[in-house]
Amino acid sequence: VMTDIRRALPATTELATLGTLIGALFGVPLGVLAAVKRGSLVDQIVRIIGLIGYSVPIFWLGLLALVLFYAKLQWVAFPARLDVVYEYTFTPVTGFYLL
Repeated sequence: VMTDIRRALPATTELATLGTLIGALFGVPLGVLAAVKRGSLVDQIVRIIGLIGYSVPIFWLGLLALVLFYAKLQWVAFPARLDVVYEYTFTPVTGFYLL
């Protein structure tokens, strides 16, 4: 079991860290904007986006994001932990690519 945990923990921690950072970077400014413009159209839009974000299952949002950003817009590479270009650029010491 420890072998599986050691293998999966770096990727899990990396995803959790990036998800938290992205959520904070978008959520806090949008929340402040909605609070400052209380009752306006901006407030309504931010609240609707938040409601949709909480209501839709996360796996469905992930699939929609893949279809939009990978298949339609082609802004991101195929979903993987590390792009092939960077695979042999450096040797990870801890297993965390963020550290």
